[in-house]
Amino acid sequence: AGQEVQEIAKTIGSRCKVLVDAQATADAFRSAAPSAGLIHIATHGRTNPISPMMSFLVLSPSETNAGFLYAQDICSLRLQARLAVISACRGYLGQQTMAGSLGLALAFTVAGCPSVVASLWDVDSKATKDWMVSFYQNYVKHGKSKAESVQLACKALLARPEYRHPYYWAAWTLMGSDR
Repeated sequence: AGQEVQEIAKTIGSRCKVLVDAQATADAFRSAAPSAGLIHIATHGRTNPISPMMSFLVLSPSETNAGFLYAQDICSLRLQARLAVISACRGYLGQQTMAGSLGLALAFTVAGCPSVVASLWDVDSKATKDWMVSFYQNYVKHGKSKAESVQLACKALLARPEYRHPYYWAAWTLMGSDR
């Protein structure tokens, strides 16, 4: 995750705030996220099918938090980001109800983020890093739309022999607006 974030930061440039290791606490996220234009979280995620708002992302512990960022905490934020990327296993899935998926991705939407990129299943760390770098190069560096950047990142991995199986590239999906 650290390598992934550092490579993405190079693509985005100096305008990004990078929180890694001990700096990447739930408190630091809650403080920085409302003013961010783009949010990228690279960590472990777990959905809770019994209580979807208790699904969480694993961050570093702090004095006031055990290191978990719960979906209910994300919902309470007021985000201005146009895109949140959850680079974690199963960030999209949650309990399926009449209202749809109540997982982590929806929490970002409730908080005001119109677009979320997340995975549908547990993902390979190295393939994820490569997918994410390709996604951001297309989206930020080349100005492609979010949907086209997802498609091009999938195609980039598909073209590599070690990543041809859909397990490596097909987990990633865009929820929400392409604008």
